[in-house]
Amino acid sequence: KAEDPARRVVVHFSLESSFTRRFTTCLESTPSLSAVKVVMRDDAAQDQQALRDSVAVLRAALASTDRARDQIRWANVQNAICYTLSFAGERENSIQLAQQLLANGIIACNSALTVATRDENPSLWAATQDSLGRVYEILGDRGGGVSNYDMAFNIIDSRLKFSPLRQLHHNTKRLQRALH
Repeated sequence: KAEDPARRVVVHFSLESSFTRRFTTCLESTPSLSAVKVVMRDDAAQDQQALRDSVAVLRAALASTDRARDQIRWANVQNAICYTLSFAGERENSIQLAQQLLANGIIACNSALTVATRDENPSLWAATQDSLGRVYEILGDRGGGVSNYDMAFNIIDSRLKFSPLRQLHHNTKRLQRALH
């Protein structure tokens, strides 16, 4: 019996805590990845290798997730791939390779958004919109043109207009006014 390759991977990175939290959450929600360990490092070269390893782990998780049966997990993994690729693209020295990594991130986010719709799963939709906006912003930073900044702005603006917490706050204020 062959061991799941994802169970043998040890991931090393020294990235923002939000990345660590999102990646770890994805691992915890994917049983086949329960043995993956996260280890902090300070070396940029190790970070790049760790990001490549992370994408490989996430793609293995995606391959083992049945989209039809577990759409939310599938979308979470796609979003985690996008988010991981955004860090890889941001740190990549080669502009051409960075743009390719970011383009793959856009594909992953757009795939996640086919399942994580605003109406069906607003929190996952919002997280995926955040990831997608981040990718477009970095793509603009990495020589992808001003249109990428426009895309990032429009995505984040759309996400902020719909924020479930913002909606809750708006509804609470409306109720308070109605009661007085």
